[in-house]
Amino acid sequence: MRSSRPPKLLFLLLLLIATALLWRLHPAMLPQASNQAGQEQAEATPTSAPATPAMTSVETSEALTAAAATSLPTTQSVDDRPPTARLDSLVLRTRDDSGLEKMRQAAAQLGLREAGAITPLRLLLLQGDRDRLAALATTFPSEVLEYDVPVFLPEPKRSSTASGTLGQPFGAEFLDWLGVNQDNPERGDGVTVALLDTAVAATGSLSSANLRTLDLFTLAQEGDYAGHGQAVASLLAGQSELVQGVAPGVNLLVIPVLDGHGIGSAFQVAEAIIAAVDAGAELISMSLGAYDSSMALRSAVEYAHNAGTVIVAAAGNDGYDQLLYPAAYPSVIAVSAVSADAAWADFSNHGPGVDIAAPGVGLYADWPGGYWVEFTGTSAAVPSVTGVIANLLAANPEMSAVDAADLVLACADDAGAPGSDDFYGAGILNAARVDQANTPGIYDAAIAAHFLNLEKGFDDFHPIDVTVQNRGTETLPTVILTLTLDGQTTTHQFADVAPGAVVTATVTVDARQLADGKTMTLTSSVETPGVTDTVPGNETRTSVLYMK
Repeated sequence: MRSSRPPKLLFLLLLLIATALLWRLHPAMLPQASNQAGQEQAEATPTSAPATPAMTSVETSEALTAAAATSLPTTQSVDDRPPTARLDSLVLRTRDDSGLEKMRQAAAQLGLREAGAITPLRLLLLQGDRDRLAALATTFPSEVLEYDVPVFLPEPKRSSTASGTLGQPFGAEFLDWLGVNQDNPERGDGVTVALLDTAVAATGSLSSANLRTLDLFTLAQEGDYAGHGQAVASLLAGQSELVQGVAPGVNLLVIPVLDGHGIGSAFQVAEAIIAAVDAGAELISMSLGAYDSSMALRSAVEYAHNAGTVIVAAAGNDGYDQLLYPAAYPSVIAVSAVSADAAWADFSNHGPGVDIAAPGVGLYADWPGGYWVEFTGTSAAVPSVTGVIANLLAANPEMSAVDAADLVLACADDAGAPGSDDFYGAGILNAARVDQANTPGIYDAAIAAHFLNLEKGFDDFHPIDVTVQNRGTETLPTVILTLTLDGQTTTHQFADVAPGAVVTATVTVDARQLADGKTMTLTSSVETPGVTDTVPGNETRTSVLYMK
């Protein structure tokens, strides 16, 4: 899928007639205490970033430091500052360790305050009067890196930009929807996950969680967004009747980097990433971001990458064709959101960096004070991806975090345009496929999507790509796809479709036939002669086409 639209104000909306049962918990069964401030609905960034390459050897801490320092970006002029630059906060990088002390002495003489330091990367954050910062920059011109920039939780969205609704909510059923094995209460056991967000308390569904906090910055937690971290953490590690997390057995390392208003510093986020890696975190969950890249943040992400730590981050909630940082960095897994009808949530940011899509509409989550909320946004989608990777690591202790993340992406259900695209990335998260990735004898041909391909259409003629994916673990010798559009049937045959592969056939719609309120119906079905489909229920799909 792409963000372009046809020249005419013509939209063909494909309405999926559900082929799978979706369960929802009836509102009457829920606790009556709610929290309007907690109706958080939309956040962070996705990136269809390339899969993180596996490490070829175990790195020493010295090697990690050297690699990170080498990867530091070249010096920028402070005049090339982004619009959100904090002009009272200057980031500097010294050429060697002795330079840090020289810089500190010079800053002290000018009355500047040291607000932070990342020793492994030889980075220093100085704050104070702008003129004095400029004087220091003149004294050490080759050491100036950038102004600090803020990071934030994106403004909540109350409705989607296209249809006026957020989409079908998940409620308490997102674990069933994902195929998470809930018979194992120790999912994620022993895996250390760092959560960089607002503060989190061991209350509610997290009362029994393996949770500890590393408070580096003592940020005030009063504000409308103070419960954001609590909600994210509950979706990852919650253990209550209403809120069950994807990986309740993880060792959750909380590092607060945002205040109660959802605002933080890119430099402090970079500090927290380094601290998380050095504390042994295998995964880092970040439902936050900024539209301006920070070289300090990028360097910290590189540090994590060199250590083999996987960062999962939200794509953002503004519907932009630009991802938030850090999700936009290539080594970070960027997550977009889908609703319970498997439709892309159009508040999600999109672009070539999106890696995967996950449940992000109306998930029941904790909120401080004993409340629950319907949590919506790419922030809500991140813990599902993080948790499934953690579960895989717990079940396979010999596996690296990078390899586990690669497998999770490889097991995603294709959606939207055939193959990886700017909206779903590799596809929609599927925990059951991840669990069964090494189980032989699974044959599963699924109709993945009916996709209106706006880039290939002309005049009134619009192609629809119908995609079949092999979601099993065995090659399908023969796949037969049957399409019926407005009573006209065509058959398409494919041979030797490998596990995870997609094949596509195309039908063309003449939009003139949809004038005056007329509709057309497209149905598709797939067969696998010679083998029995072991995962029935996804072999057919029906879409109704009309003009709006």
